[in-house]
Amino acid sequence: MGQEQSGVRKNLFWMGGTAFAGQIITWSITIWVARLLLPSDYGLVALAGVFTVFAQMVCEMGVGTAVIQVDEISKDQYETLYAYSLLLGVAMFIIGFLIGAPLMAYFYDEPKLQWLIRYSSLVFIISAARSMPRNILARNVRFEVIAKVEASSRILTSFCVLAMALQGFGVWALASQWLLIELFQFLGFIVNQPVRPSISKKFGETKYILYFGIKIVLRNIVYQFYNLCDGAIIGKIGSQSFLGAYSFAKQLTNMPFEKIIRIVNQVLLPYLSKDKKDLARLRQWTVDTVEMQMVVIVPFYLFVFFCAEEIVMILLGSNWEEAIIPLQFLSIAHIFKLAESYNSNLLTALGRITIQIKYMATQFLIISSGIILLSILFNIESSLYVWVLFYPIITIAFTRISLQSIDLRIIKILKKTHRIVIVQGLLVAFLLLVSCLSNDMLSVWHSLIIKGTSGIIFYVSVFYLLDKKNLRRIFSSFRGKI
Repeated sequence: MGQEQSGVRKNLFWMGGTAFAGQIITWSITIWVARLLLPSDYGLVALAGVFTVFAQMVCEMGVGTAVIQVDEISKDQYETLYAYSLLLGVAMFIIGFLIGAPLMAYFYDEPKLQWLIRYSSLVFIISAARSMPRNILARNVRFEVIAKVEASSRILTSFCVLAMALQGFGVWALASQWLLIELFQFLGFIVNQPVRPSISKKFGETKYILYFGIKIVLRNIVYQFYNLCDGAIIGKIGSQSFLGAYSFAKQLTNMPFEKIIRIVNQVLLPYLSKDKKDLARLRQWTVDTVEMQMVVIVPFYLFVFFCAEEIVMILLGSNWEEAIIPLQFLSIAHIFKLAESYNSNLLTALGRITIQIKYMATQFLIISSGIILLSILFNIESSLYVWVLFYPIITIAFTRISLQSIDLRIIKILKKTHRIVIVQGLLVAFLLLVSCLSNDMLSVWHSLIIKGTSGIIFYVSVFYLLDKKNLRRIFSSFRGKI
């Protein structure tokens, strides 16, 4: 286990370090672009994404995850799967151009969507070309290469989008973001891991991987129904301005997932897949991951919840005031999303895709029904309550089922982390007190500084007093990464 943990630390250092360095630049530019554009521009791109993001998941056929998960795979199998992915990418582009774009424009009664979706559909071909080289690198645990390519691609894309926004391209600058980052990543990955698409006559050699990939596709289809249903419904019932504010709030709360959790999952998946027959090791991986997320990520979301107004006003300005409440609701929901994300990673390593499909189908039905019902009974803003009323309950149920796969119970994890939970409960009480005392008395800058600095000092101090051993272990682990 020690050698694997050392490998995980090394790969997390490369992936996390480069991502963090890149994000200082890319998020600064993202905020700059947001101040140049309007919430309605983000709302229009979010509507286009209802089709393109969903279709892109289908386009990848799940072969990337399958390539990482299977025990053995040959060069011929790589090349055959790559060819299938490219063919499907071209097919999805044609479907998007001829069918998806006009249908979406008609459904939302927004003519601008037609050419926006047609333009965005180019991503299906580029993404299909990018996927196999990247996943071969991941299978071979070459995460330092992946990290460098992804970080440099984000930085280049950010500068290109900023230049387009400054030149007045508006919504087209946002629409270009996904295309550019996929293109830059494809170029970087194909140089470091050349792959030639080729159709093998021996279909039997790849069919079992394709079948597993099809399961991944079904999971991704159901996941995207669930992931995009909120934006699709809000876009139909509410205004583009509210959808844009909601979408940007979702983007902000997704930041730790894109830059930390996604990286952790990518690094862990090959190790979890390797240890899939050793339940004791999987239980240890699970407990260690939960502890790390609770200590580092959960407090981040608590700070976002209590500082939502300051964050929006300082970063985006008064035009984005509608994003404050969505940011608060989504920050709470994302605490539970940590569990959902790890559960999916664990079950993927175990090859238990059917469980994920059932869970995501349940999520889709409950979340979409909840948004529609609350919007009809009250107003569009009330639909946000689904993230704190329904979502946590379903996620806890999913976690219970997932942990049963490795003979682990939620109560055992809670016993292991009970001191961390107590510290975070005290942090909530402290931030609530500070928020009440500073209400309407300070500027947003002063309020953010006071909440942030006092909250961090309080959290670390109480953590040290109540769980000194665990805190020292975390800092020791950090030094080990370096």
